[in-house]
Amino acid sequence: MPNKVQEIVLSEEHKTLRLVLFIAVLAVALTAFTYGIYHLVRKDPGWRTVTVNPSDTGGSCAPDLTFQYKLGSGGAAEYKKVQQIYADACTYMYEVFSQEESLLVPGNLHAVNSRPGQNVQVDPFLFETLQQLEASGTRAHYLAPVYEYYRNVFQCSDDASAQLADPLYDPDAAADVRALCTFLNDETAVSLSFPAENTVRLEISDAYKAYAEETGVTAYVDLYWIQDAFELDYIAEQLIDGGFTSGYITSRSGMSVSLGSVGEACTTQIYDAQPEGIYAAAVLTYDKAVKIAAFHDYTTAKDLADRYYVYADGTARFPYVDPRDGVCKAALHDLVLVSEEQTLADMVLEAFPVLISDTLDERALQGLSCGKVYCKDRVVYASKGLDLTNIFQNEEITYQSVTLP
Repeated sequence: MPNKVQEIVLSEEHKTLRLVLFIAVLAVALTAFTYGIYHLVRKDPGWRTVTVNPSDTGGSCAPDLTFQYKLGSGGAAEYKKVQQIYADACTYMYEVFSQEESLLVPGNLHAVNSRPGQNVQVDPFLFETLQQLEASGTRAHYLAPVYEYYRNVFQCSDDASAQLADPLYDPDAAADVRALCTFLNDETAVSLSFPAENTVRLEISDAYKAYAEETGVTAYVDLYWIQDAFELDYIAEQLIDGGFTSGYITSRSGMSVSLGSVGEACTTQIYDAQPEGIYAAAVLTYDKAVKIAAFHDYTTAKDLADRYYVYADGTARFPYVDPRDGVCKAALHDLVLVSEEQTLADMVLEAFPVLISDTLDERALQGLSCGKVYCKDRVVYASKGLDLTNIFQNEEITYQSVTLP
């Protein structure tokens, strides 16, 4: 049966009305599109989280940081400037401390580790950093091969696997760590010297070099968690020099830096670890340019799983390792340091021997140059001038606050 084709003739009536409706619909669509684009690119005044995309030329430490900035009337242009300085600084810091070869920073930490016994031209920031570490008297930056044991523990998903890598459980790992500590505490076995400006020489003894080759050691110097302090100091300096002071940056490790006054209170939570759980003991309030370093030998945060491991019985492993014996330890469960004058790096290096110890030296703790906040026996101790609020209390438990002399 043949197909029938029916011709449909469109009415010519209301042509003007149809045209008007089409134009109206098009106008609405264009308005919505323009409105969407406008709200996508504009940045209203107020707090914003500054984010950066991965660099095409290098890595970035930005994923380990959170940057909150209070925009003024500059809007999108201000945000873009802040973001660019932040992105550049995060890329530079990542490359400086990288244990891999870098095109952006040829004289990085990898260059030092890969050329022992040679004078190595290094990046000026790395040169000053290594000098500061040496001047502090710490041997923590020589813990590189020991840190690898704890990194392996932190990556485990069950106690059985963790114990196989844990120097405090596994006899072979314990023997290896003891041998490594013998080397790293001996200045004739491993040391850094600075023969010229921006020149570093890593000296390794033949015995240590042979042991390293036998056991697969690939790096002798590594800042690990201390690196966060140097990174934040540098990034904050770049932003402040650029005229951007209304914000604060926090690292996953608990260090933070406030760039300046923002006209409203900023806060840091003070915790207290007790056998039955973690208490939010108090809140530290501030509105000024301060540096804060919060130390804790436990974690409840999933995003810190690569730096902590907690066994089923509550025993914890954490990144605070004592160079003397290679054991992770903390004299206090919680310690918060605060300073307007000191850099984060200064604070951390000064507090290192006080925090990373088998027992707490109260006199040494009180002698630290910075302000401090810590808990003991349900009491929150705080240096004079520090503003504590929200002291924890309920029907059964009450915390008290005491001002340190």
